[in-house]
Parts: sequence; structure tokens; C-alpha cells
Amino acid sequence: QTWALTYAAHLFFLHRYFSNEDTVFWSLVAETRFYIFAPFIVLALLQLGSRTRYLALAGAILVLSGINFMRALSSPPATWIMYFLTINIPLRNSAVFFLTGMLCCFMWSDRKLMHSMSTRPYPDVIFGAGILLFLGLTAGTVPYNDYSLRGLNWFSETLFFPLVALAFSLILLGLLAGCSCRKFFESRLLRGIALISYSTFLVHNIFAGEAWTIADRWLGSGASASLLWLTVFAVYMACTLPLVVFLYFFVEKPFIDRAHKVPAKNGHS
Repeated sequence: QTWALTYAAHLFFLHRYFSNEDTVFWSLVAETRFYIFAPFIVLALLQLGSRTRYLALAGAILVLSGINFMRALSSPPATWIMYFLTINIPLRNSAVFFLTGMLCCFMWSDRKLMHSMSTRPYPDVIFGAGILLFLGLTAGTVPYNDYSLRGLNWFSETLFFPLVALAFSLILLGLLAGCSCRKFFESRLLRGIALISYSTFLVHNIFAGEAWTIADRWLGSGASASLLWLTVFAVYMACTLPLVVFLYFFVEKPFIDRAHKVPAKNGHS
């Protein structure tokens, strides 16, 4: 029976519903939950006025963050692996992330609000706030960086990732509203990075652990958080980029091109 439930959980991405298995497809589980629940949440929110809608989303984010905070105080994770899994797998955690993104989408679809936000200097202020928040979170904190408890605390388990989601939302809103550096993000270099991002996601787990190990060995335990992050990123990209470029041009792109060339059935496009 345990084997059957585990197999069903992996097959239908139902981890933590009928099984305690967390490995292998944990990221797809979080995404599948979004696709299942998001349409119903959006339909319900569309029945509300814009102001009530924003208040409902903000309130849900705060309530869920509070629940996560209390659970973190009562039962902190024993290892960084448990931290990494518990921060993403339970619906109470992943819901905070996609609700934050949903709030960003509703704000962008609000023409009156976005018209106000597109007036100078608001786009630059919004984008700058997102960049500063992201840099402060990634360079100033270490949620986990080795096989120990270093960096595991109430902040890393409750507020860190929702604030990262907020930072990305602010960055996107600023770009969509027409901030001064929008053309830079439309450059060929950054568009190329965007094209290989999915292949990077597919292979990131192969080198991520080794990058942390190498960085810790080089820098030692007394290294600052920002230096550690930068070193890990450099090592990781040096190992990953050749494989990622190969996968994109010889695996992903041929299938994309083939899909674009396939004629529509019965002459319909």
C-alpha cells in the first residue's frame, strides 16, 4: 500500500496529500498546485472590487506568513535539507509565493493603477526598490549554505522567500511600467540568458551542491554572506554554462523550431 501511494503521489504530483515523499518532483508539485488552485482563486477575486481584491490578497499573504512564523518557532528544521523541502513543499508555504505573484498580475491588469504607476518617477522607484530588496536578501543573508544548521532561523523559514517573491514582483512591475533601464533588459545578452534559463533549471541540481562545497573549501567558515554567494554563483556558472548552451541549441531549440514548422491540421492555425 505504501508503494502504491508513493507511486500515485509521484505520478499525479500529490506529495504530502497521500504520501510523505518529498524528493524528485518537489518543484513540479508546487507548480501543479498553482495550476490547480489559481483559476478558482482568480475567479473568486474577480467578483470583488479592486480595492477589496488587493486587501484580500495582502491579508491572505500576511496570515499565511504568520502561520509559517509560528510553526517555525515551534518546530525548526533539523537540517538544511529539511529546511529546503519544508519551505517549498507544504501548500501553506508555496501559496504565499504564488499569491504574491498573483497580486503583481492584478496590479498590472488594473489600467488605472498602472497608468498612475507609469508616471515618472514611479517606474524607477518601484524597480529600484525591487533591486535593492533582492540584493539585500541574497547578499546580506544566508538561508542555507552547507550541511549544517548555519543560517537556519525564523527569518529564513518564514519571510525570506516571500520577500524574494515581492522583490521580483516589484522588478517586473517597474520594467512593465517603463523604467529607465528597460532597454538594458531587452538587450541581446539578457534575452540570451532568458532563452537558456529553462535548460539551466533542468540541470541546476547536478552542480549546485558541488558549487557550495567548493566555495566553502576555498573561503572557509568565516567568509561573508555576499562573498559566499558570489563565489558559489561563479563556480556554478563555470560548471553549468557549457552544458546548458549545448542542451539549448541541440535539444530544446530543435524541438521549438519543429513545433513552429508543424502545419496546423485541417488548415486551421
